[in-house]
Amino acid sequence: MPLAMNQPVRKPHLREFEQVTPAIGIGTVVQLTLTTRHERLSSHFIGMETGNYWIVADPLKHAGVPYPISSGNPISVRYRFRGAVYGFVAELVERIESPAKLLFLRCPELVARHVLRNTRRIDCQLPCTVVAGDSELPGKLLDISSEGCRCAVRLSANHPEFLFKSGDEVVLNLKLPGIAYEQIVWGEVKNLKADAERARFGLRFDQLDIDVQGRLAEFMKAVEDL
Repeated sequence: MPLAMNQPVRKPHLREFEQVTPAIGIGTVVQLTLTTRHERLSSHFIGMETGNYWIVADPLKHAGVPYPISSGNPISVRYRFRGAVYGFVAELVERIESPAKLLFLRCPELVARHVLRNTRRIDCQLPCTVVAGDSELPGKLLDISSEGCRCAVRLSANHPEFLFKSGDEVVLNLKLPGIAYEQIVWGEVKNLKADAERARFGLRFDQLDIDVQGRLAEFMKAVEDL
């Protein structure tokens, strides 16, 4: 089957826009923008109560005097974490001075995630099988990299409804040309788009074992050398 290598490594670009639960760690630097002032201020993440609010350090001062901002005001939040940029607009719930200067932001209903990519992807047309629960869906790989791949599957009368959604974990069985054994890979479904007949989705590999990493690297190097 024909294989073609994409252009050399691309500059990082915005790849995914989807509704996600934001991933973040305590101490992560966040950029806050007051929508009424269009001024970006640096803060850091303190913690959260899931489903209710985020807590960040209060950076909102000008010449030592707190900005005039009150509950209900919108604040734009943007930060980078584990290779992705997250952004959303949140409503200020509360601002406190003691025991620490903190902002409580309402948990957003919609978060945009922008995945920064700088890995090489190889276009391909390789048969694969996607295993979701007790069901197997035959499909094909559209591209692959060391971090993930993009797949397409066709729905049939036996599978009138799609069996998984973005964020679910599935198993991918595939056989790479030139490699004797079928590879079994676990991954998280990303950016799923489906209609009544077919679906396309990304798959972010989850902790590839050393053997699979080696075979994938071997396959990609062979294609690059063509």
